[in-house]
Amino acid sequence: MSINGPSGFPSTPGAKKEQIKFDIGEATLPKELSPDKGPKPNEDAFFTLAEKAAFGVFDGMGGYGGGDIASSMARDYVKQEVEKLQDDLGPEQLQEAIKVIFNTIDQHIHRKGIENPSTMQDIGTVGSFVKIIKTEADADKAIIAHVGDCRVYRLRNDSGSLDQLTSDDGTSSFEIQQKFNNLTSTEDLEYEEDQKWRGRFYVTKALGHGISAPNIRVVDIIQGDIFLLTSDGIHDNLTNSEIVSIISGPGTNESKAKALVQKAWDTGHVGKEVNFRSKKDDMTAIVFTYK
Repeated sequence: MSINGPSGFPSTPGAKKEQIKFDIGEATLPKELSPDKGPKPNEDAFFTLAEKAAFGVFDGMGGYGGGDIASSMARDYVKQEVEKLQDDLGPEQLQEAIKVIFNTIDQHIHRKGIENPSTMQDIGTVGSFVKIIKTEADADKAIIAHVGDCRVYRLRNDSGSLDQLTSDDGTSSFEIQQKFNNLTSTEDLEYEEDQKWRGRFYVTKALGHGISAPNIRVVDIIQGDIFLLTSDGIHDNLTNSEIVSIISGPGTNESKAKALVQKAWDTGHVGKEVNFRSKKDDMTAIVFTYK
């Protein structure tokens, strides 16, 4: 993709240039796998850049033309620009650089829709991104950016707690999202909560809509932290308890990512009469351990 990106950013003495080690697993499946008709286009796209300690998941907006194009554009551009970033940037410089990168691809996807009104008028994608950095005098950091309802989680082994590090850009507050994460029945929901549950698929931000500044935060991390990036096909179909049981269990992160995607895909295809969380969707998961 030949799109001009942000200019270079000055380095900072607080950053520490050092090779960061990871155990990385990744997996994706399209919504449908029909032996007769062949698989439908997967509107999810993702990348892992171990050498840049950067990871991203993008989910093209279903129901709109060009969802797979939007997510692929975002993946390719963010990856391309992250590869250009200096290795010694500190947290503040990285936040600004990532903001510029996300804002730029937002505008390019938006322009793509304007140029193709008959097929891509409402083209868009949601996405989540993580970059890990080491610092000289402070705790190591994860720079997290997201737009929409792709998520970033962290599992800290000494606590066993799965922390949702992003809040969906949608109609539900973070507190309601937390309640939904382990919901196994809608029977005890208040009326307003039930309406939020039914409308949880709607997002208020997406790359390509021309006004979608990313949500960016910085969190402290420690060695052994396990990170999970997901498209909503994973966390809509699986509870937090199911996610934890997989990523805290035995096996490689590659096998865990595949297990997450397969379990979510299976749940999505049993139907709501069997599991009320069931939703057919594209499924993508990246699992990595910070070493």
